[in-house]
Amino acid sequence: MGLNARISPTARITGPCWLGKNVVVGPRAVIGPRAVVEDGSIIESDAKVADSYIAPDTLVGQCTELNESLACGSTLINWKTGSSTEVRDTFILCALRQPKLSRTNWLERMAEACAGEPETPVFLKDFLINKQGEA
Repeated sequence: MGLNARISPTARITGPCWLGKNVVVGPRAVIGPRAVVEDGSIIESDAKVADSYIAPDTLVGQCTELNESLACGSTLINWKTGSSTEVRDTFILCALRQPKLSRTNWLERMAEACAGEPETPVFLKDFLINKQGEA
């Protein structure tokens, strides 16, 4: 769990999982197993996130359930089937901030995960390596 993360006492966190800095997890939310919630993201009450990656500054709305997915702003990708959709309801899934211009983009972070950077959750490295082997 990252610095300044706020987790409701009624939320359920099941490892292995990763919670970044300034993450907020609401009442009765369920995180994990195998969930990565990046910096500045908000998981509202009664939401469920398992086997999924939530990009930085992404809102997962109340009662939303994400499984085997990558969520980045309003874009939702099922990593198992490869399907993707743009969620238009900002109460379900949305970006909390405009993307920052940065040297490190999402693909570069995934490459770091494969390279074994120390801050990368182990299950995410294993997932990416296994996915590359299936291609």
